[in-house]
Amino acid sequence: MNSVIQNLKQNRSFYNRYHAEKGTGIGERNSLHGFAPVGLFMQTLGVTILSPVKVKLEGKNLFPWPVTIKYKGLTISRGLEQTTVTFSNGESVIVKEEQACIVEM
Repeated sequence: MNSVIQNLKQNRSFYNRYHAEKGTGIGERNSLHGFAPVGLFMQTLGVTILSPVKVKLEGKNLFPWPVTIKYKGLTISRGLEQTTVTFSNGESVIVKEEQACIVEM
């Protein structure tokens, strides 16, 4: 992920592959093949979107930065200490616990 982020910041694009030590992009520019699978990313984040009004949260954000996901009017902001789920009607729920839970509108 560090290589992907580094190239997005410096070159504003994805690459087909990345150099293992330097992190520089190799191959075709603007290739989505160089991005980590979204499912793996979501699983690592501990977020499962069940529907636009229902989300399963478990564990905590393992990334050293806050992550915001937007899906069909639903916004999930997963920080290091808490997760805020905002539904399309503006209703928000804040979750601070790490145990698995379902948040729904």
